[in-house]
Amino acid sequence: MTTTHNRWLGGATAVAQVRTTTITGAAAGSTITTRITLEDGSHQEVVTTMTNSTLADQAVIYKNTLDASSLSEFARLTYTVDGTAVTITAGVAGRPFNMSISGTTGSASVSNAATTANAGPNDWNTTANWSQGSIPTADDIVYFTSGSNDVLYGLNQSGINLDQMIIGPGYTGNIGTATAPLQINCDAGGEKGMTLGGSGRYYNIKGDIENVFVTKNLGTLKLANKFQKVYLSGNNVAGLITIDVTSTDNGGCKFIKVSDVSRSCKILIPETSTYVNDIFMDSGRVELSVATRPSSKAIISGSGTLVVKGSGKIDGSGTISTAASSAGVYYKIQLTVDLSGTLTINSDATNELLIGAVTFVDTNTDIATTAQFKQVLAGAGDEAIQLKADTKAGTWIELVSDGSEWYISGSVYAETAPTYEDV
Repeated sequence: MTTTHNRWLGGATAVAQVRTTTITGAAAGSTITTRITLEDGSHQEVVTTMTNSTLADQAVIYKNTLDASSLSEFARLTYTVDGTAVTITAGVAGRPFNMSISGTTGSASVSNAATTANAGPNDWNTTANWSQGSIPTADDIVYFTSGSNDVLYGLNQSGINLDQMIIGPGYTGNIGTATAPLQINCDAGGEKGMTLGGSGRYYNIKGDIENVFVTKNLGTLKLANKFQKVYLSGNNVAGLITIDVTSTDNGGCKFIKVSDVSRSCKILIPETSTYVNDIFMDSGRVELSVATRPSSKAIISGSGTLVVKGSGKIDGSGTISTAASSAGVYYKIQLTVDLSGTLTINSDATNELLIGAVTFVDTNTDIATTAQFKQVLAGAGDEAIQLKADTKAGTWIELVSDGSEWYISGSVYAETAPTYEDV
């Protein structure tokens, strides 16, 4: 295995893509379906129906049909005809188009030639954009360390498995678009993977990535597909981060760890992210809209806030475990929907004192009462405040430790009062 270090430069001179389609067979009533596939994998199609048998006439009909289309991707191109050949040119140099013939009927037939390849400052597939003079290949280490040239085209690199990809703070460009992620893999094994620490405002990345290390985020970061471990660390991590683990070959994402991030950092785990296991956080805000994997747990401390939304659950039953008692450790748990399982908050050690009270609102009568707690349970086992299975939206619990005891406050909306049990 040879590892090449390849650095994104961007800024290549823009060259307009040119393609030639030659009509080689046609008869009245036959059709040609022309497709343009976009970066996000969606496509647009135009069907040309022939009305004459002369190939030169059919070429004019083909050109006029494409030229008259109101579809956005076809409207970006220019079309000319010469004999039986139709020349198709990108309207903007540096912006590629992916055109193909997706079907023909009758005696219609064509031949295609890529006359001029696209090149441009934002195209991954432009060799001049890379320090090695060639695009990255398997086992390469790819760097984005300087410059501001976005990566907007040539985003489907799903056939490549890099050793590592590193985005440093000196890079101020964006990668991917709102609808199309950069598709690439970093699954070489060990503790390698992808480091995301750029100064751009938008990153959209999808792939099989061993480990993800986020050290800086200023705007929007979208991560999708398959990960072993995800680390978000440091107060330069802010903005909106979506972690969508939709695939697995090893039991799912082992954990998402959020450490010392900015107070403005919001992490979304959507309902499609079905392969998340443990969540550890001491800062930021996590909004969980899916049930985590069986036997998983959440440990929330410091200023971290976990919000359970939609079908979100920990371990499918709402179990949240605290870290070891330490002065100043703080937890906040909120429910924005009714919980179908039991919400259980487990302490880290036995024989810890739980002091305080929560407001209990009986959802049958709307009468508020106080549920007080001051108890030490003897014997082994984790101590827990267990909120009954019918806990409703609006419930919130706060816990804070002084190093030996836990102080509890909050409001519980339910049909039965919360109890304190040794579980």
